[in-house]
Amino acid sequence: MTCDKPRMKVFLSGMITNDPAYQVKFAKAAYLLEQAGYAVMNPAILPSSGFEHGEYLKITLAMMSVCEAVCLLPDWINSEGAQMEVAEATRAGMQIFTFEEWKAEVDRRLATV
Repeated sequence: MTCDKPRMKVFLSGMITNDPAYQVKFAKAAYLLEQAGYAVMNPAILPSSGFEHGEYLKITLAMMSVCEAVCLLPDWINSEGAQMEVAEATRAGMQIFTFEEWKAEVDRRLATV
């Protein structure tokens, strides 16, 4: 039996539609958050085609529902889906933070070590 400390479950939210590099952007953020100890739910792992936008949103909201926090990627404001995810996270009382603020705080802490 292990005594692992529970990791905060974080959902990544950002623009996917019309962003040809979305998978790389999400993967980089997920990697850095995972290295910092978060359990990351990454919607960019879903198939890139074959479903309607509304169907993807149903899936991402389900993914988000098992998380404690939402991490907003820099372009989230340009995404209708991400805006809907933020509205749902706000309604649910989830913690919401931006990736940029989180990364700046990590960098600041590392600079003082």
